[in-house]
Amino acid sequence: KDPRVLSLVGNEPKGYLRSIRCPDFGKHWEKAAEDEITNLRTNGTFELVPIWKAQKLKQDKPNEVSLGYTHFVNKCKTMDNGNGESVLDKLKSRLVYQGNCSTRFVDWLTSHSPACKMDSFRMLMALAATFNLFAFCGDWVAAFLQTGSPNNHMYARFPNGYKMVENGVEMCMHLKRNLYGMVDAARNWFQTLEHWMMHECPMKFTQLGSDQCVFYCQEGADFTILFLYVDDLGVLTTCTEMKNKLFKDIKGRFEFEDKGELKYFLGISVVRDMTKKVLTLDMKAYIKDKLKLFNLEGKKAYATAIIDEDLVQPGEMLSAERSTEFRGMVGAFLWATIVRPDISHAVGKLSQHMAKPTDGWYKQAQRCW
Repeated sequence: KDPRVLSLVGNEPKGYLRSIRCPDFGKHWEKAAEDEITNLRTNGTFELVPIWKAQKLKQDKPNEVSLGYTHFVNKCKTMDNGNGESVLDKLKSRLVYQGNCSTRFVDWLTSHSPACKMDSFRMLMALAATFNLFAFCGDWVAAFLQTGSPNNHMYARFPNGYKMVENGVEMCMHLKRNLYGMVDAARNWFQTLEHWMMHECPMKFTQLGSDQCVFYCQEGADFTILFLYVDDLGVLTTCTEMKNKLFKDIKGRFEFEDKGELKYFLGISVVRDMTKKVLTLDMKAYIKDKLKLFNLEGKKAYATAIIDEDLVQPGEMLSAERSTEFRGMVGAFLWATIVRPDISHAVGKLSQHMAKPTDGWYKQAQRCW
């Protein structure tokens, strides 16, 4: 709850140089960056190559070799402490490939990667409550880095301000695995995981026809349902032994963290009372954080979010800064509708004015929050 830490949320320093110069947390950001590079090298994500050699290859074969750029994305990760309040989880620096350096048909072909539908998620939570299913969650550690890259021609420079030097020679990375930021990284990860689930996992899983990211397995009278959202996993089961067996199998193939009972998933707090067969989903911490971000704490509360479009006075066009804030408000709303379907109609109305927001619709967005 240290206000200095929580003030970082949404205001993290951009880039390596800015982060290490942060007066309060510079040393922590520097350690986070070093931990990231060490983790990547340990996992064999890249091999060090003299940068002059990569530049020579790029010069000789401009259409066959890529020499891209990377940067650190800093994130102050928080979690719900169970009382609707955000507390620090960890400071994370992630090395990201600048996908805008990529060339289609050279570095990637297609980028689509599915994620569990929120309708599926709500349906599964309803099933868990109705039939008193056990619910667990887990997380793949640096998921994309556990997938080999189909492209062996990709090289990347280290971020601006961060240099790797060996024997007096500046080095760059020859990428051997996926790196966050690659256009097809998420797709390669899903295809790797899907293939393992369907063909290599000792438990025989079947893919749900209506959602590619939901799998189920039945053994006698017991069954397990698994759902995926990129590198987050949720499991519903009638038997904890099946869950233990599944997680053991996953750890035998991937680097994976068992996070125990499903209490927090994708920013959603899950509260259960199995004796009464009641399950509640809420995003109190997320909503409080957004109210603070948009300077709306302590404002008048409304009973409904209904917007009567005929009564809205559009007013003048917003400035560039306030237009960005309006779009941020509406974008945050879209995620909040997972647990607040009562605001869906209002969010739909607000979304229609993302291109040319006006003062009147800005006030309606504030009212909705």
